[in-house]
Amino acid sequence: ARAAAAKAIRGEYRVSAADVKKTMTLRWATPARLDAEVKSVAPRVALFAFGPRPSEPGTGGPGKPTLRVGVKRAGGRKPLVGAFVVRLGRKLHVASRKGAKRAPLEVHFGPAVPQMLHTESVTRQVEAVAQQRLDARLEHELGRALEQANR
Repeated sequence: ARAAAAKAIRGEYRVSAADVKKTMTLRWATPARLDAEVKSVAPRVALFAFGPRPSEPGTGGPGKPTLRVGVKRAGGRKPLVGAFVVRLGRKLHVASRKGAKRAPLEVHFGPAVPQMLHTESVTRQVEAVAQQRLDARLEHELGRALEQANR
């Protein structure tokens, strides 16, 4: 289920499978509790994770080629005027200045993984894979139970 969700999200968004999977937890069904759950809890994903071009620190910003970022795969990368790539701590981020030349940085973010997971097309794909897997497992387990009963 986790892999199917990551694959469905990656089909629509430019984000790595690792970034998606690390936010997910699974709760399996048991004989006492016959429901399973795929849950994703995470803050918004930094815009740098969606593959800005150019992607090196010190690129973009005034007087340089415009930074382009694409959150969704459809539609290509859109220009983000005034934004640039900067290293904050050990991570790279897409940021812009709020005002003057030395004004504070405003770091840009994309949607959170739970938001991506709850889009209609992604939910439909994940539910289809889960239903298919449930049907296969149910058939297998019933076959085993009948085989043991006939012994």
